[in-house]
Amino acid sequence: MVLLAAAMLCAAGCTKPDDGGNGGNGNGMWRTLTSDEWSYLLGSNANRNGKYGMATIQGIYKGLVILPDEWVLPNGLSFTSGDGDNGFATNSYTINEWQKMESAGALFMPTTGSRSGSSLSNVGTSGRYWSSSYYGSSSAYFMGFSSGGVGINGNGRFYGFSVRLVRDSRESRGEAFDENGASYKEFSVSDTSTVRFSKGNLQYNAVMDVWRFAAKQYLCIGDGNANVAQDYNGWIDLFGWGTSGWDNGANAWQPWSTSTTSSDYYPGGEYTNNLTGDYAEADWGVHNPINNGGNKAGKWRTLTSDEWNYLLNSASVARGNKYGLATLIVNSKSYTGVAILPDDWTLPNGLTFTPGYNGFSANTYTTAQWQQMESAGALFLPSAGYRDGLSVNGVGTDGAYWSSSSLNEYDALFVGFDEDSFYPRANNNRPGAFSVRLVRD
Repeated sequence: MVLLAAAMLCAAGCTKPDDGGNGGNGNGMWRTLTSDEWSYLLGSNANRNGKYGMATIQGIYKGLVILPDEWVLPNGLSFTSGDGDNGFATNSYTINEWQKMESAGALFMPTTGSRSGSSLSNVGTSGRYWSSSYYGSSSAYFMGFSSGGVGINGNGRFYGFSVRLVRDSRESRGEAFDENGASYKEFSVSDTSTVRFSKGNLQYNAVMDVWRFAAKQYLCIGDGNANVAQDYNGWIDLFGWGTSGWDNGANAWQPWSTSTTSSDYYPGGEYTNNLTGDYAEADWGVHNPINNGGNKAGKWRTLTSDEWNYLLNSASVARGNKYGLATLIVNSKSYTGVAILPDDWTLPNGLTFTPGYNGFSANTYTTAQWQQMESAGALFLPSAGYRDGLSVNGVGTDGAYWSSSSLNEYDALFVGFDEDSFYPRANNNRPGAFSVRLVRD
């Protein structure tokens, strides 16, 4: 399965890039279909039969509509598949109607014509889209269509044809997180809302002033957190509550804060303030661009205590029995923590999962087995320990993850676990430095 790009590829200047590039801005993310793949996509096989047709949008834009494998026609609309006796007039949509089709997954390949040297031809009457397959010494295959039909043909490589790129589906790639580090699978945090988790715990380098996610879910800094300081040119991943780097009126707001006085961690000077509303920027994910998380402020946030509690302690159909202590054996090294399953969960063939507080050995996975679990959507929160001042403890035995919720003049709320128990709604002194795992709504 592949995912087709939302629009054609074009040279710089024809569209204004958005969010650092509108295709993920990373090498190797996209490719061109082979001629065999174009043939299958537009063929009469079980997956694709009846999934293309000629169309005109707003009486102006002519082209080829391609429907996804899983297709439900929007109410009130019609679609006639195949080459069509009426050419591009076979399916006619207004802009509003096409928006409904597109929202349901339909793609549109416009009649962009072709180029030979500096001469353009057939713009508005045919479309030609390159494949990645050669056809003889001087030719290559392309997918072409006009009012007369669709076909896979060969033509000289010197012609200028359109390019529509694809991405292999995440299932094919074995990936659990998108290019911005967000899980593909969703996790309910209330009866009406879901979130997607970041691909790893939050990390910070003070000298570079850079925030990032851990490269793997199971990785943590550990004892290196004892070096926390404004001039420490290393990474830390244990933070006092609300230390996003935003001067919010508290005495301790810097990521490297080590004060052991709870009142130093009051956003706006009041212990009743949460890391939300007027003080949302005290939340690490709201205030900071995350280098490998889209690199824009405001993309991420920390769960509230109620949301953590719902995720891990709810009897809802979506969340029942979907967490358990676990050990991952990666390159002969053990990583302990808690595995959390998404709402839409199917256990990979040949594997087992025991929910609840049954010790870290209750669920033990090799590297290959964890890759299967992760590809299916499983989340892992490592036992990253905690920091008290400059003393780091509990690495490999304890996990503690902040919420954005205050409790009282001394404490804020977090979720914690160890070998024997799980605390979906625990509280601790605000200076205690814990892990941060961000989410996107």
